[in-house]
Amino acid sequence: MSSASSRPSLLGASVGASVGAITASVLAWPVADLFIAPYLIAEAMRPESRARTSTTEPEARDLRALCGQLTGPHARVCVLAGGTQEGRTALALSASKGRPTVRLSLREATAPHSMQMTLIDQLYKPLACAPMFRSLGVFWLSLFDMLIADHAHTRNRDFGVVLHQLRRALNRQAPQATAQSRPLVIVEHLYVPTGAATAPGGEGLAPMLRALRQFLCAVSIDEDSADVLVLVPHGTAAADAASRAWRGEFRRSCAERANLSDGAVTIALTQSEAVDAWLNGMRLAGAAGRA
Repeated sequence: MSSASSRPSLLGASVGASVGAITASVLAWPVADLFIAPYLIAEAMRPESRARTSTTEPEARDLRALCGQLTGPHARVCVLAGGTQEGRTALALSASKGRPTVRLSLREATAPHSMQMTLIDQLYKPLACAPMFRSLGVFWLSLFDMLIADHAHTRNRDFGVVLHQLRRALNRQAPQATAQSRPLVIVEHLYVPTGAATAPGGEGLAPMLRALRQFLCAVSIDEDSADVLVLVPHGTAAADAASRAWRGEFRRSCAERANLSDGAVTIALTQSEAVDAWLNGMRLAGAAGRA
């Protein structure tokens, strides 16, 4: 009788295991944030870790023009607008050959949660352990949701945390990088979360988009640690803002433009003034959409 009563009950064992798992996760967070995540993201950026997904070969002239803009003495933000999606992707993949590369496709980023999970998915996608990190991301987000009632704040905060992990991964590559081997950040489908931010239920996307755009400018223009290539169709806020930033006073000193095949253009923003004009153009476009 006494031996039976001394055995832990199923409920007690379950509670103990749950508390232990939560405690271990909380204690593991600083180690994962500071060391494990930046190391694994840097490994996923390695050229040999990424598989090419485009079979289209770009025009040699177009590739030379794009690579010429992405291999300057200092990092920059480059917007590739127009043409077809297949053509833009083929150019971007060819330009990234031999360079540590992060490819961020925001096609599924239609709400704050999917924006956060899309970032995690894309950073670890080249690794075999990517499904495990997606599962861990869902677990940690669910844990914070139980502890913090403001879920939009949680997503925005955790989005910034993951961006800082990416920044540390880029900084691991930057010291030994040359102009031809400097890390490259490719961003696709930026117009999807930009449009969703003005739709009902997408309000929480606006601060996340601002954080992403400022991050891209910081790692390129400010820190000189990575080039940024944004792929957009004609008529989107990013494409129109880049065209406006290239015109006028920025045309000779802060931006470069090259006309490519199929009506595509590539605009390189080389100074903070042109980048600020690009960001302001997208912000004004977003405000017009909400109005």
